[in-house]
Amino acid sequence: MIYMENALTYEDYFRLRESAGWLNFSREQAQKAISNSVYTIIAMEQNEIVGMGRLIGDGMYYIIADIVVRPDFQNREIGTKIMDMLMAFVTRETPVGGRSSIHKARGTAFFQCSSCHAKQETIPCGTDDIEINAQCTTTGRYFGAALPKNKIHGQKANVKCPYCGELV
Repeated sequence: MIYMENALTYEDYFRLRESAGWLNFSREQAQKAISNSVYTIIAMEQNEIVGMGRLIGDGMYYIIADIVVRPDFQNREIGTKIMDMLMAFVTRETPVGGRSSIHKARGTAFFQCSSCHAKQETIPCGTDDIEINAQCTTTGRYFGAALPKNKIHGQKANVKCPYCGELV
């Protein structure tokens, strides 16, 4: 499997979405979205595009969009590798002392610390959630977290640092 950065074309985007049974956008709209992506990954097997992922964002907040692996290539960890590459891009782009909030288009958030870079945790996000900023008492690094409003009830939110596991 070969993975290529920033090589996603409209034709590949269209075919992959179609292979997964996803609706496609107009050519003009999709081409604009692809060109406005911060970072894209394609997975190739024998010169065929079999997977893709897009990252959109502004340097602090990112959204992982369009993770698609052709059905006949699923369950081979291609999507996992694409996700890892998207997350690694954010890690590289987040300055020391900075933090980034990474959201998946379908409601899951990943939080990236520029210090310890440990495995990310997923936290459900939605309209009834609030985003909090926290500082890890062990590493001193800041990270964001989205928590359901009904879990807070006006009290201090106990959140684990997704990188070192300490309760903040």
